Amino acid sequence: MEIYSILGPPALEPLANVFRSRAGPLTPAARGVAMPGVEPAATSPSDPSAESRDESGSGADQVLRAMPGRTTSVRALDGVPRVRKDFVGDEPRDWWFERLHRWRPRSPAERERAAWVALAELGLVPRVAVASSDFDPAPRWSVPRPGRGARSRLELGWVDHRCDAAAWLAEQPSPERLEAILAVVVGLHRAGWYHRDLYLCHLVVGLEGQLWVLDLGRARHQPHPRRRWFVKDLAALELSAPARVSRAARLRWLKAWLAEVLAVAADDRATRRAWVERVTAKARRLAAHRPRHSGDPMPTPGPRAESDGR
Repeated sequence: MEIYSILGPPALEPLANVFRSRAGPLTPAARGVAMPGVEPAATSPSDPSAESRDESGSGADQVLRAMPGRTTSVRALDGVPRVRKDFVGDEPRDWWFERLHRWRPRSPAERERAAWVALAELGLVPRVAVASSDFDPAPRWSVPRPGRGARSRLELGWVDHRCDAAAWLAEQPSPERLEAILAVVVGLHRAGWYHRDLYLCHLVVGLEGQLWVLDLGRARHQPHPRRRWFVKDLAALELSAPARVSRAARLRWLKAWLAEVLAVAADDRATRRAWVERVTAKARRLAAHRPRHSGDPMPTPGPRAESDGR
């Protein structure tokens, strides 16, 4: 099993000590640094569920979400909560991307840990302790499926927050709040990252008012990002936006994103119209596929909509 970490402010460093390893060497070739205070646990590396039994006094895991190939839970240890994601297998599309671009496919846990490390450097996620653990060798040629394949685990500190961005906008869809969300999304996309699951529920408002991106399991980085993934991120935001965000505000937001990320000129209405149509069409497809995130779709712009978005 391999364990790496990123540590944030000193107040969060003791959280690293709650991550326990089984017998097995650390792999220095992987990205990250070895976590201080890690000791081998007296459990079998072939049984990742055994770890939950040898943490006395920590209480039972509270399952937040369970789906094929992934279970997300939270547990408090000595009064400090931590989040755990247990993976079995992987998404074939992600495995093939890793195989073609990195040669050595990483586990879902290792990919998400690496994304946390990179985005923490950009200031887009909080600097909490985060570690990934691989319990089985990553398959090199056998294509995995969710629920079938190697097991891995991600553990990270709990991110204290007030609410998610959807509730935040529903409370008050002010220009300042829309601009704050724009700044986070622009920072993500201009750095070559796309989230691939960027619903507003995956942006949270910290206790001091800062915005953080969460749930990085599908986040991907490319030097030259593909337009389709930008469209999907924007469509997810559009789909999950509350009804109180007006049509004009949505169009102005997209206009600002196009200017910041793609350098689209202010008078290039044809490009803006094409992007609105792409994002709207993708939002409708997402609504059919994942209606639980749906909000109010952006209208296809006519003459009035275009003038509203100027």
